[in-house]
Amino acid sequence: MINESRTLLLNITAYAGSTLPDGEEYIDPAFNPAVLSGDLKELHQIMVPANSARDYLNFLGFCYMRMLHVPDVAPYTLKSDPRFTYDLDSNYFIDGMARGDLAYSFNATTLYAKLLSKILAGNSMSTLFNEIHPDIQVFRKLWNNGDSDVDRLTGAVLALIYQIGAL
Repeated sequence: MINESRTLLLNITAYAGSTLPDGEEYIDPAFNPAVLSGDLKELHQIMVPANSARDYLNFLGFCYMRMLHVPDVAPYTLKSDPRFTYDLDSNYFIDGMARGDLAYSFNATTLYAKLLSKILAGNSMSTLFNEIHPDIQVFRKLWNNGDSDVDRLTGAVLALIYQIGAL
């Protein structure tokens, strides 16, 4: 599926209009969002808050995909389907933030701290890093040993994508 990692992470339906507005990215119209429950749902809601405006979800998708396309992890991001149509240098988001048109923010350290708090409070670690695929070991190592909060968050995001994809 084109844009598979992004689609699974956001876990939302395709845009219903005939022309994609600025900031919106292609989602296969046949994609049905996974029904998440328990720890997986709670972890997902930390990374992709439920009931957020669609433009904000697209902003999050943009930020996460920029993280997931760095050379060390891009092969995992594109493993099941290397096709993607989203723009990693989207003028819509970059220029909008620079002008102050977009009132969104993305703080990897804050997200990492929220995930860490959730994981330390229960069994979420075993849910997120359930070894449904050999790559999960790589993501767990990144989570545990990453050089920065961005690296650790990247490990969690990739693990979440793989977990949702396995449903």
